[in-house]
Amino acid sequence: LLGRDDHALFPASQADAFRAADVRVLTEGCTVAVEEETLTDQGGRTHILRTVKAPLRIDPDGPVSHVVGVITDVTRIK
Repeated sequence: LLGRDDHALFPASQADAFRAADVRVLTEGCTVAVEEETLTDQGGRTHILRTVKAPLRIDPDGPVSHVVGVITDVTRIK
C-alpha cells in the first residue's frame, strides 16, 4: 500500500469520496463516518464497509496535520 493513493486501490468514485472525506477532516477538523457497499475483486460478493476518519494534530495547539482512518467490514451475512 505504501506509495499508492486511493485511485490506485479503489474505483474512481470511491477514491474521490475517500479524498473528499480526507479534505473535510483536514479543513474542518471533524470526524467523518461513512458506510458504503463495495464489490470484491471477483465482483460476486458485496461487502458493507464502515469508514471512520478523524483528525490528528502532532502539536495539540496546532492545525490538523494528519488523517487517521479505520475501515471495518460490517457485512451482515443472512
